[in-house]
Amino acid sequence: MRTLAPLLFALLLAGCWPPSFLDYQDDAPVQVIERPKSFPLESFGSTMLALAEDIDGVRQERLLVGSNAESPVFSFALSDGDVILPSEFETARLCDAETRTGDEPCVGASVGSAIARVDVWGQGELCAAIGGTGDKMVVACERVAAAKRYEGSTNSQFGVSVAGIPNEERVLVGSKEDGAFVVQRSSDERVAVDAGDCEVSASGFGRAVAAAEGFWAVGSTGTQILLVEPDGAGFALLEVPDGAGATLAVGDVVGDETVDLVSGGAGEVRIWDGDDLAGAEDCDDVAPAESLTCKDYSARSIECGGEFGASLAIGDINDDGAADLLVGDPSATVSGHGRAGTAFVYDGDELGPVAADALTDSQPEDDAEVGRSVAVGSVLGRGEAVAGSRGEVFFFFCSDLAGDRPGSPGLDGCRPRP
Repeated sequence: MRTLAPLLFALLLAGCWPPSFLDYQDDAPVQVIERPKSFPLESFGSTMLALAEDIDGVRQERLLVGSNAESPVFSFALSDGDVILPSEFETARLCDAETRTGDEPCVGASVGSAIARVDVWGQGELCAAIGGTGDKMVVACERVAAAKRYEGSTNSQFGVSVAGIPNEERVLVGSKEDGAFVVQRSSDERVAVDAGDCEVSASGFGRAVAAAEGFWAVGSTGTQILLVEPDGAGFALLEVPDGAGATLAVGDVVGDETVDLVSGGAGEVRIWDGDDLAGAEDCDDVAPAESLTCKDYSARSIECGGEFGASLAIGDINDDGAADLLVGDPSATVSGHGRAGTAFVYDGDELGPVAADALTDSQPEDDAEVGRSVAVGSVLGRGEAVAGSRGEVFFFFCSDLAGDRPGSPGLDGCRPRP
């Protein structure tokens, strides 16, 4: 089933009302969002962000889908309360008005290659920080016409990565050439992240950023990840294989109620226990609690590629209260199809070196690159695995995890009950 339409703010102004996300007459275990016709095939699905928030007493769930450059970010409504409705997230502000007409690509806009949640920016609105490679980053909020724009130095790739700082009106912004910066709602100023006494020498420092209440992390395309005390200086310098710090995520993966750090890239994923990170000092390295490498998944005819860890997401997809880990490998071969791609699922209850499942297109295609982005999207309050590909986004309503199989409690087949 491939019937979903993207929502652009311009369509709402014209009085158009696109279809909603789910059609409960269709009980297929996988839902597909196709790219808009004007969207470049190679772009749609490169980045994603799932949002869920109680707004005015009503739970609202959204999925934002971005690109790499020259296209807007699209928002899809997953639900409002127990009703499936189109989203009203405004996307037009992500383009330069003088270079965009209707739903055409944003020529030269270069936004959407990084998307992150911003907690309290919108004062009761769903808000997102949206960056790119065009030396700028914007914060846009649903039902708020104005977007806040920040710009970096020329050719610095300011905005190549973004992370909302928890419970604050601030955003951590990566710049592939200049490191990382903090911006806030009340100012246009960019404040550089202080490495302190830590000797950062990795290439591409700023390629990835992540923020937790106890630490900020700045990754690179090289061999280092810098940990910084919020509003302080660097206190740890994690050593990783070359390229394995190009993707970062934070969440309680270990299951001890502390926020852990996960890095990925170049075929490896590393997980650091938050308790171990809290004890670091003097720019020391910290040993990871777990290291994951790709293993062929013969049950689904999957052969690993070299891009295991290209995308990461943390969230509970089987409703057992434990955070699971999604790891994308867009270069994986599936049933003989090169670079068909997959998203590996690691069970938060039994985290170990072998994935509990691997999610793929039921009709794999060469160069589809499923897993180039991953997210855990909330649908009617239940977490679902989501994987982006070249031109499509896949919602996987079932996996092989206990509690997420067809007919599990709370499911009609694979779909969450309204």
